[in-house]
Parts: sequence; C-alpha cells; structure tokens
Amino acid sequence: MALLWDVSRTRPRGRSVRGIDMRVTARVRGKLQNLKNLEKTYKKLVAESKVECAVGYPVNASGLGTPEAAYDDRASVIQVALWNNYGTDKTPARPFMDLAAREMGELYKKGMKTLGPKIARGEARVEKVLDVLGLQAEECVRKAIMDGEWAPNAPETIKRKKSERPLVDTGTMRNRVTHVVRAKTK
Repeated sequence: MALLWDVSRTRPRGRSVRGIDMRVTARVRGKLQNLKNLEKTYKKLVAESKVECAVGYPVNASGLGTPEAAYDDRASVIQVALWNNYGTDKTPARPFMDLAAREMGELYKKGMKTLGPKIARGEARVEKVLDVLGLQAEECVRKAIMDGEWAPNAPETIKRKKSERPLVDTGTMRNRVTHVVRAKTK
C-alpha cells in the first residue's frame, strides 16, 4: 500500500499576513490489506490537520503587538508591517508578505511532499514538521523585505533615514519576523 500526498492546493489564507493554509489529501493505492493501519493513518491526518503554521507577525506572538522603542513607542511591529505591506494614505503598498507567500507556498509544498509520508508512518509529528518549515519560511519573509523591487522612498524619508532602501530603517521589522505553530484558526 502506498500513501500519496497531494499538496498542490496551497494558497494564501485570506491576506498573506495571516499565513499559509495547507490542504493535504491522501489517496491509497494498492491492496487494502491492513485496514487498521489505514484507519490509524486517516485518524492521525484528521487530528493533525487541526494545526497551522503562521509566519510573519502572528497575532499574540511574543511582544509583537506592543509598541516598540524603534518606532518611538508609538507603533507595534505588527502595525508597521501592515502599513508597509498594504500602504497608507501617505505611503505606497510594498506587499512583501504577498511576495513571501508565493515562496512559502513552494517551500511548504516541497516540505510536505518529503516529510508527509513520515508523518503518516508515525516517524514525525506534524507540529515538528511545521515548526521546521516555519523557521525556513521566516527566511522567505526576510528575503522579500530585502530583495523586493519596491516603490522608492520619498525624498524626505531618504533624508530622515539616510538610506534609499524601502522597508528597512532600524531593522526591527525584518528582525522580528517569526512563526508559531498553533491550533488552526477559522
């Protein structure tokens, strides 16, 4: 009996700031000689599918909603990330999370294709797999912040920051990218 993984249905969940929603389906090929193992595997997949990995600036992640000294104690990292990603009435959108989401989708797809069978065989827990993939996905966000082709900073911003690089001022937003494996949110 072979368990095949279809992870082609990855997509951004709502807006990409909220993470990636993985849809993993299993098909069985071959003779069903061991129905108990199949039932056990199915129950494990159903139970394990109740978790998700949120990458970026997840709500309730350690201190991300607290005003930061780097932003004159007036804004949290989450607020600054949202303003940068979606823009404001004064600044253009620089959708770094959308850019990262595409790369994260591929990362999760490859990771689950490789590690999914280990989960099914009981050799790995989905929480641990998502934790490892979450660490790698953090790098996707940092890379998007640094490498994206964003609208240039306004002249007054360049003068204040002493840098032309959009999305990077103090480095706080880039350095505070994180992930959490948690119960799936609706």
